[in-house]
Amino acid sequence: KKSWAGNRARVVPTGRSTKKPGPHKRLEALIKRSLTRTYGDRHYIWKTHPDMFEGSGKPDLIGHIFGLLVGIEVKVSPDRPTPHQKQELCHINKTGGIGLIILFHKPSKKFYLVPPIHIENFSYKRRDHWVELERVGPPGDPDNLWLNLMPLTGLAIAAAMRVVQVRLQEME
Repeated sequence: KKSWAGNRARVVPTGRSTKKPGPHKRLEALIKRSLTRTYGDRHYIWKTHPDMFEGSGKPDLIGHIFGLLVGIEVKVSPDRPTPHQKQELCHINKTGGIGLIILFHKPSKKFYLVPPIHIENFSYKRRDHWVELERVGPPGDPDNLWLNLMPLTGLAIAAAMRVVQVRLQEME
């Protein structure tokens, strides 16, 4: 049976058997595929590759949706965001962008978007504040699964409105 979070063996051209990427990498790929299905050419997101010369806490995926900066931290339970990751996401939110967490909760087998206002006090006990993301695609085929990320559009609109309000206040 195929499982979204499980590893399955595959054969590479050399004839050796390898495992598919782990749940974190698969969730990143799912988010990228979902962004493409939801926003088409109105987004540009890339994977960050932090190294020893870059500060810690950078979001896993960063880019633009509708011209707004977006930072997405990817988590698979029981992983939690580090204090540096929370700080980076909060900084993105305070400067007019959208910093959020998208996670796969293994016990419930559900995908969630953690809104910006709940990042600082992130807790698995406060799931009632999270937005459950709807799965879309053929049942039983995890390779063609994608998530309905339309709740992210509402966050983008709210962030754009905050920027407009700040700019209007500066003009007065």
